[in-house]
Amino acid sequence: MQWLYPAVGVYAGSLIFFLLKKERTSIMLLTAGFVPYTAGIIVRGWYLGVFTPVNFFTEQFFLPWCLAALTICLCIRSKDSRTPLTLLFPSVFFL
Repeated sequence: MQWLYPAVGVYAGSLIFFLLKKERTSIMLLTAGFVPYTAGIIVRGWYLGVFTPVNFFTEQFFLPWCLAALTICLCIRSKDSRTPLTLLFPSVFFL
């Protein structure tokens, strides 16, 4: 669970920069938090020595990951980066 704390901090920092209207920094922080969060979920799948998808797809870990992935994809595809970043609110809330 130690991998979760840095991701929470970086996601919260991303939300703070979004509220300060610094969208580019917010997207970079979100991406920087997404990478260790993804690694942590994969490591969590190997918890018992055998990869079990049940550990990977647990709701309280997988939902914030999906929201962050969706936010990053929408920010890349959208011309207006502010609108997709509103997904940061539920992502940080569910973390």
